Amino acid sequence: MKLIVLLLFSCSVFAQGITKGTNVIIISTTMPDSALYKVAGKSLLENGYTINKANRDFMEIQTDAKKVKGRNSYPRLVVSVNDSKVKVSGYFGSEFGLESNVTNDITRITYRGMSGSPFMVAFESMNEYAKGLAATIGGNISYVITK
Repeated sequence: MKLIVLLLFSCSVFAQGITKGTNVIIISTTMPDSALYKVAGKSLLENGYTINKANRDFMEIQTDAKKVKGRNSYPRLVVSVNDSKVKVSGYFGSEFGLESNVTNDITRITYRGMSGSPFMVAFESMNEYAKGLAATIGGNISYVITK
């Protein structure tokens, strides 16, 4: 009986998922920052992002907005490296109107909204990048809510 309770408790702990309001993904590893910075940048390019700004002194990379295929959402990621950790956050915009290409790029990417909403599409794009990077470097992912 104790074994069953322990197994059920373990399953519920792992099934909790991402908390609503999460806006930062942290990937922890043992790689040195200089190598991690290069791998993070390469992974952005492999995921279809273009780099807008790269600052080696501050170990930060900002991407241009990337159109999510089949959606009307344009996430722009901010990736920084410090103490063998990669911090991934970002902003997104959406098209206004059916034929407009004007985007609003001021909304912070946050885990909220319904599946398919611009918020969720942008977060899923950011999370996909983070999971791929974590798999490449053998890192652990944690989800954080910041102000």
